[in-house]
Amino acid sequence: MGRFSEKKIFILLLCFIAALAYFGFDWHKRAVEKTALEETKKEQEKWLSIVNKLKADIAALERNAEEEKAAASESRVPESSAPEPPLFIEKEKLDCNELKKNLSAVFEYLNGREYIQALRLKNGSQEYYNKIMNKLSQNPPLTSEVMLDFDTLLKNILHFYHVLGKDNILIIKEMLNNEGENLETIMSVFYEYFTSGEECRNDDLFIPSAVTRYEYAGFFLNTLGGKSYLFRRDSNLRILTTYYAVLALHEANEKIINRQGIDLRPQLEQIREEITARNDLAFQKNYLETLSAIRDEYPSARENRE
Repeated sequence: MGRFSEKKIFILLLCFIAALAYFGFDWHKRAVEKTALEETKKEQEKWLSIVNKLKADIAALERNAEEEKAAASESRVPESSAPEPPLFIEKEKLDCNELKKNLSAVFEYLNGREYIQALRLKNGSQEYYNKIMNKLSQNPPLTSEVMLDFDTLLKNILHFYHVLGKDNILIIKEMLNNEGENLETIMSVFYEYFTSGEECRNDDLFIPSAVTRYEYAGFFLNTLGGKSYLFRRDSNLRILTTYYAVLALHEANEKIINRQGIDLRPQLEQIREEITARNDLAFQKNYLETLSAIRDEYPSARENRE
């Protein structure tokens, strides 16, 4: 009888210990889950505040852009006094020989600049261009940001820094600061080259694919990271980048590679209005003619115009 009682007590004790262990584990698990949930919530609130600040910054910068546009419109000078472009690009596509001459002229011009020589670029500006374009093409940004997908948002905000690194960012900023007056010419030459097709391809000069051009267009036109980047830049660079991004997105629609289904029409109208209000763009007439031709291919854009 005594042995039975001892055995019974032993079993009860084991059950008690097991129950205690179970409830202790369950309590610990709940505590860990609660802590993790609280930490996740804090992290979400932190990043939500960053998203909201970005949106507020972009809204403020957009208002500044509108004020600049209004001021430019009020102070417009007669078209005849607008500066002549240093290298006029006809609306019709150049033949390959002319295009290659223009490309060579751009790199020769850059190599002759004192600030470029001071940078001591290995093998000159053309080799540096190839290196940067390869890096950007191999590491494209995302063309859309899911709300509260913080990893995507942060990755896009820091895209150029992560892909190119601090030293390259500083070199590119130096170039942009020194070539503000020549950006239109340089960008127009490279755009002609990018869209010239296989017949004009130079094996020594890198061409980003239509898909890559689309991905960067989507980044600039369709993401908080891209928009915040553009609105921190000089207004001329922002307008020119947006213009060529619109052209790249239209090209993506024509090639049926607009995988995100990004709507071109709002950006098309906005950039057209901004360019119309400026009087400091050498190729303004060509830009507006090109945008008008694109707009005619989108029915709702025609309806808005009418």
